[in-house]
Amino acid sequence: MTERIDQAWLSSASLQGLLKLLSEDGGQARIAGGAVRNALLDQPISDVDIATTLIPSDVTERLVAAGHKCVATGIDHGTVTAIVDADSYEVTTLRRMLRLTVGMPRLSTAPVGKPMPAAAI
Repeated sequence: MTERIDQAWLSSASLQGLLKLLSEDGGQARIAGGAVRNALLDQPISDVDIATTLIPSDVTERLVAAGHKCVATGIDHGTVTAIVDADSYEVTTLRRMLRLTVGMPRLSTAPVGKPMPAAAI
């Protein structure tokens, strides 16, 4: 079942501008993590994380070109913090799932920047 989230925080100009910026020229971006969970549970949203197909250097390049700040907060894991207006967002490159050991799959530590399925949140 697909549930659509319709809450005021989604219409933030800074969030919508960032999603648009990351989605240009073949890039894709989706809201991820605790914001999605909390929205579905009708809990307060304290921060918004974004998953993208872009690698960190491309995210940084786009942010700087658009006049925004970018901080390499977790670059080894593919994460940068985008500062748009007065709002900050952690933007993380998608990573490939690998079966490293018997049992649970693990996330690789290297971002891959591959296209995400249209149904991904």
